[in-house]
Amino acid sequence: MVVKLYLNEPPGKRCNNITLVVTELRTKYGFNVEVVKKADLNQGVCDVSCSTILSLPAVEINGEMIFEGRDISLDELESEVIRRL
Repeated sequence: MVVKLYLNEPPGKRCNNITLVVTELRTKYGFNVEVVKKADLNQGVCDVSCSTILSLPAVEINGEMIFEGRDISLDELESEVIRRL
């Protein structure tokens, strides 16, 4: 499983929270994490999933956009991770 984070640069409160949540769940479930920063999006460094305009922060799991433009809780993300195990 790959969890991809799309984050603002510099990160704000929501981006920092999502990073902490993902880090905690990564330790528990052992999935891979990729981080794409806003500067990378502007330089076209990401794949097809970035072809649309994103509201940051955003979280993608295995190519499917799960959360976009809002903060998420540990329970919300954990539920989405478990559904995809």
